[in-house]
This record gives sequence, structure tokens and C-alpha cells, in this order.
Amino acid sequence: MSNYHPLLNVEKIDTDIESYLIDIGDIFRAFRDHDSGCTSFGVAVEGGRWFVKHSDVPIAIQRLGQAIHLNSIVRHKALPRLRHSFETDDGFSVVYDWVDGE
Repeated sequence: MSNYHPLLNVEKIDTDIESYLIDIGDIFRAFRDHDSGCTSFGVAVEGGRWFVKHSDVPIAIQRLGQAIHLNSIVRHKALPRLRHSFETDDGFSVVYDWVDGE
């Protein structure tokens, strides 16, 4: 039995993020209109719910990298846990635990 998880163990995908998420799970929420240059998704995969944030815009990709760094040094119960990041065919994605809220 493999412990491979399609969001937590993937290093790079060779397709766009939305197609990948549709293939591996169920997108239950999409956040498309961000000033940040990112598109985000709530996705159910293998019994868990995840928040996946993606960009193909260079400055937004840089900010996602900064979020990874910040998350590595700041831990707080009010902040969703950053679980993984990976490259996509056209950009970069980060995976957080899903947290209900607004």
C-alpha cells in the first residue's frame, strides 16, 4: 500500500492546476478574481479538504515563495497550516489545510 498523496507528495505536474485538481478530487470552491494574481481552490481529495493557491504570474509566484518562508518561521493556531508546494506546467502552487471561514 502506497502512502502517496496527490497533493502532499507531488513535485511537479505537467498540466494546468485546475485540470489536475479535477482529475484527483472534487473542486468545491473556486476563488478566481484576486488582485494578487493567484487563483485558489477548495478541493476534496482522498477524504481531506485542502486550500490550493496557484499562480502563473512572476510577482505572485515570488509572493507564494515568501509565504512559504514566513510559514516556516511563524506558527499560530489562527493561521492555516501550509502543507506542501509544487511546480505546475505554467506556474507554482501551495497547499494549505482547508479552514472554514470567510
